[in-house]
Amino acid sequence: MKGFPALLLTYLLSATPYAAAQQPGPGNNAEPPGSRCLEAVLAPLENHQNTACDVEIERLNSLASPTAQQQTELAAAYHNRAVLLLRGKQTEPAEADLTQALRLQPGMTAAYLTRGNLRLFQTRFTEALTDFNQAITSSQGSEPAFLINRALALRGMGEIAAAAQDMAQMAAALNGVSALNPSGIDAPPGDGSR
Repeated sequence: MKGFPALLLTYLLSATPYAAAQQPGPGNNAEPPGSRCLEAVLAPLENHQNTACDVEIERLNSLASPTAQQQTELAAAYHNRAVLLLRGKQTEPAEADLTQALRLQPGMTAAYLTRGNLRLFQTRFTEALTDFNQAITSSQGSEPAFLINRALALRGMGEIAAAAQDMAQMAAALNGVSALNPSGIDAPPGDGSR
């Protein structure tokens, strides 16, 4: 698996931030809550700092009865702080934040994908596979590129045939060809081949 750790480290350092659908705060010109945490994640690598995310997490955790929107924002803040921690190569607290984000938002695809990649980098293939399966399920299979992540976990587990199947399925999806209909030709309706 030559080059494998470097490839994953590159991915982890560029993990995607998560933007919750945020509403502006009180007042006419107020910025949406959590926007500074998101800005911190979007900043160039050398300028990253998790202070804004820490403040957002503290603010949202101090609420007595958070709304569903605030729970979503809190999960996003945990995910984004994890991305910042990963950029600083702080894997243990990053994994803890990703797990907390998933406790708050069990269907958060981005957190499953990021945590899965972290576990893949750590050669924890079985746990990575579980996370990638959850990411695929929570995205309702809408992201064929997630299959490459799962294929890497399967390859690490020695499941070469299953990894190859995921890669073929991903390539077919990206080329607009169904894995169930590799010819790419639409079957006549009602013949059961689709």
